[in-house]
Amino acid sequence: MRSLFFEISTAKTKNVIIGVVYRPPDCKLNELSHELDKLVSIISKEDKTMFLLCDWNLNLMSNSHHQASDEFLELLFPRMSFSLIIRSTRITSHENVFDI
Repeated sequence: MRSLFFEISTAKTKNVIIGVVYRPPDCKLNELSHELDKLVSIISKEDKTMFLLCDWNLNLMSNSHHQASDEFLELLFPRMSFSLIIRSTRITSHENVFDI
């Protein structure tokens, strides 16, 4: 996993933390989940607003039949982190949109 986080300080509201996260295709999903869990846990304790901009290289729509995808989403949901992507962002002639 590769990531970059920065914090925006504000005088009247909570500080904002913005994270950009990239999972290379050769990075194991369980490694990403473990590292992301640590990062989000630390940030959540700081009572700051957080935005994650991510390229997971993962088909989140396959969670109903792919256990690793489902576990990954279950990591994010309790922290009120939800994906805004609701459709495939890459479809090619040789890939099924639900392939991982």
